[in-house]
Order: sequence, then C-alpha cells, then structure tokens
Amino acid sequence: MSPPLTVVRGQGCVILVAPHAGRRDVRRRPWGSAPLRMNDLHTGALTRELAARLDASAVINEAGDRNDVDLNRISQAHDAAPHFLDALAQIAEDALSRHPRLQLLTVHGWNVAQPAVDIGLGTQPSATALQGGHGTAFSETFAAEHLPRFASELAGRGIRTTPGLRYPARARENLLQLFTGRYHEDDRIAVRRLARLADRVDAIQLELGLPLRLLGPWRDEFLAACTSVFATGTTTPVRAAWPAWMAPTPDAPDRVALEFTAPGLCGLAAIDPHGGRLLLFPDDGRLYTFTGERAGVDRAHHVAGLGLQATAGRVDLTYDGPMLAFPDTRPFVDLEHGLAGARAVRARVALRFESSHAGTTGPCPFGRVQGRASIDGATHDVDGNGVHAERPVDMGAAPRAALRLLDGTLVITAGDEGLLCHQGRHQPLTRCALRHQDGTAQLTAHTADGSRIDATLSIVHRLPVVPGMPGATPTLFGACGHDAGLAGWIRVRSA
Repeated sequence: MSPPLTVVRGQGCVILVAPHAGRRDVRRRPWGSAPLRMNDLHTGALTRELAARLDASAVINEAGDRNDVDLNRISQAHDAAPHFLDALAQIAEDALSRHPRLQLLTVHGWNVAQPAVDIGLGTQPSATALQGGHGTAFSETFAAEHLPRFASELAGRGIRTTPGLRYPARARENLLQLFTGRYHEDDRIAVRRLARLADRVDAIQLELGLPLRLLGPWRDEFLAACTSVFATGTTTPVRAAWPAWMAPTPDAPDRVALEFTAPGLCGLAAIDPHGGRLLLFPDDGRLYTFTGERAGVDRAHHVAGLGLQATAGRVDLTYDGPMLAFPDTRPFVDLEHGLAGARAVRARVALRFESSHAGTTGPCPFGRVQGRASIDGATHDVDGNGVHAERPVDMGAAPRAALRLLDGTLVITAGDEGLLCHQGRHQPLTRCALRHQDGTAQLTAHTADGSRIDATLSIVHRLPVVPGMPGATPTLFGACGHDAGLAGWIRVRSA
C-alpha cells in the first residue's frame, strides 16, 4: 500500500524529508517470522515544526508503516510509492527556480535516550569526508560553512554530534545516495530526475535521539540550533570547527553493572563496550529509563550522562540528563507502542554501593546502596540493598537471582549454580531452581554440605521484555520483597 504523504510548501532554500514518521496510532503487531523495523516516532510533528521555523518545504510520511514500504530505500520508493519521489522532485525543482542551491535534511529517529544527533554524510566518516565532495552528498562550500557550524551549534547546546558513526547513510539504497552522483545515469526516470539535481543540492541525514523528538527542552534546543544555521537570511559567521568526535586511542571500557532495591526506588544499571542503561522503578508503578550507545568521545566509564565506575569494594553510579518516563513498566512488551507514549524528563542521580565485606577472592558482590535521585521534580533518598553484578544487566533469558533472605543470608544464582553469603562467609550453591507464578517467586537451592534453601518472595516491580528477534524467549525482570522488606532482583523466563 502506498502511504499518503503530507507535503508542505515553503519559500526557503531548505527541504525536509521524514520518510519513517510512522502511523499516528501505533499498531500493536505480534512478532512474526522476521524482525519488524521501528517507525521513527515523533519525527513527523518535529519536521512540520522545523519547516514552519525555516519556511522550508517538506515531504512527510505520517501514516505509512516502513514494514510495508520503506521510503528511505530508493528501489522501494520507486516501485511501491512513486508519488513520494515525484513530490520530492517537484518541491526541489520549485525551490531551485528561486534559489541557486538547496539544503536537504532527511529526519530520522535514533531510539536512544541521549540528546544526540548522528549526521549521515552519504559515505564513511573521515577527515576527508568532512571536507565535502569525495562521495558525500554535499559540496565543499557546505562542508566549510554550514556543516561544522551546525555540529558546533548542537554541541554548544549540550547535544552530542557525530558524523555518521552510527548511521553514515552510505548504503546504495539509502535515499541520500540520490545526491552523491551515484544515480546520475540511472535507467529509472523518476530516480534520474532527482539525481540530476545533485550538483545543486547539499544533503545530510539526521538521526535524532528520542529527547530531541519528544516535547521538552532538548527538542527546543535542537530546533533552535537548526534555526540558527539554516533559516533563510542568516549570515555566515566565522567558520566553526567540528567538535571532537573520535578518540585517538579508544579505551575498551570495563563491564560494570549494579542492581539495587530500596524503599521508594529500585533500579538496574549497566555499562559495557556498546553502551549503557539505567532503569528506575518508583513505588507508584512508573518506569524511568535511559539507554545510550557509544558514539564519539566519552569519558572513561561513561556513556552520555551515565557514569558507572567500580573500584575495590565500591561502585559509584551517577546520571545527569534526560530519561524517558513511562506510565507503567510494560514498554518493552511492544517497544514501538511504548515509545509512542513516552515523555522526556530531567533526572539527576548520585548513588554509591559499598560491599558488605572483603573476601578471600575479592569484595563481596552484596552491599549497601545509598544516595539520592531526583527525577521529574521528585526526590528519592535511597538507602537499600545492592548487588555489583559480575556481568551487565542484559535482556537474556537465563534465570538469575540476587536476593537477601529473611535471616540475612545473601544468595546470587545464575542457572543451576550460585553463591551463598552468610555472616561474611561464602560457599557455593548447586541445583538452583527459580520459578514464578501469580506474582510470587520461589527459589530452591542446595549447599555443598547438603542443606537446602527455600525462599518465597513477592514480585514488587515487574519488567516484562519481549526481545525483537524471532524465536527469542520473553523475559521477566522482577524486584522482589518479603515480610522484612525488599529483597533483590530476579530474572526468569516469561510465558
């Protein structure tokens, strides 16, 4: 089915394209035989607002699902939605009748909770590509005057800016390739019509983190940066330089994870070589999340605003930046539907974990977590139990538990094996079993000396996760409690 389009006509020299804006009412779709691709939620409304500010023309897909027709793929657009290429060509030709050159920005969504923009160049990022030409979709003049100004303006507003490190827009079928010269002699008339405008078009692809698309201060800052650089009539100041975007010798970060339970707030946090995440669960049933990817230069043990640093017997967790706020803990059951209802809120977190004691093989993984978290205007003083996990929190399905039992015994299990800590002494556990049903969790384990542990706990916070890959096992993360208070976290397979 060919998606209907919203076409905005402006008088400026900027054209905006939002190919994946998606449906106004996001459908719930079962996971099928192939992974479904996310629509770029909220890019349609953002593009309309940006067009108004810049007096720009725009072609916006607000209703079409990219799993039916992907308008960012040249062949799909040509074969299944020719009206899209026709509309784009018409507004480009109309604008070129008034202006000597055009700037074309394609607006996409990057589903991270960090305020970040990855600017696709149409080719692999490099110092040479940043000079324009050389297979990019823009000229040397645009590269010298507009592109570094834009990156510098974004960075000055607290928005991480990288040149296509995550989404370079270099694939042959990417829409940006129409303006690299690659399709200048294409056999398809509609494709050739656009490609032959390339020598008068400077095109870049914008991949926007969620805080830049959701209503709030980060979106306002992004719009202000675009207006400062691309609005008709703006003058060109002294040329700017790109902010630092690649560490000369990137360090391989340690894998660090922390789980904690406390009256009023529970949480999961992790940093690994790929990125970081922080999930916070207040007692009112809401969920706050940060998920970030490594892009550009990060400080050691940091991903965007998240810091998680482990030293002997201690872990310091800090966060300062936007988090996504959800009304309940079910956004990962259908991520597209969940993100459609998210809000971007400010959060500042400072927590410290200290091990219960030192052991013969290193500090105990159990300990106390204390500190403060301010989220969306509410402050939580945290004083509870924590576990410095050996591996980061992930979305795998292997059963796992890290619990403080009624008698003060500490238990951590992974699959069939585990560790028991009692009165500062550790011993291994075998034949561990973890089950859940009707809001409770049941742990059974055996020690090497033949004694048995049985514990029944209530699940206070439930985080169900349906992985995006076909055949993957749904998982339930649960913050558990018992009569003496909060006990810890479990991970189990979910039906």
